[in-house]
Amino acid sequence: QLNSVFYPGFLQSSNWHNDYKRYLRGLELRLQRAIANPRNDANKLAQLEGFIERCELAKNSCGDLNLAPQLAEFAALLEEMRLSVFAPEVKTRCKVSLAILQKCWDELRY
Repeated sequence: QLNSVFYPGFLQSSNWHNDYKRYLRGLELRLQRAIANPRNDANKLAQLEGFIERCELAKNSCGDLNLAPQLAEFAALLEEMRLSVFAPEVKTRCKVSLAILQKCWDELRY
């Protein structure tokens, strides 16, 4: 998960100073909960795995995420979804759901 948050050039994104504090807090909470209940963490991750895999493949093929704004938007939305799933007490910057994530992916593909 750290690789998807701290990708090459992440400091060039406009909201990195606001978003990363929340992302790190969410990751801290997720780690605490994963240690306490790894099965629950795995179950939560299962619903996001397809999106994570597709996003990583797309990011690897594009090279510089800063040159692919729609993909960067999807990656940011995926991080918001991770917050929603693994650390719901950390406020997301926008409304997010699996349906919204799928719609964003579908728009990215066309």
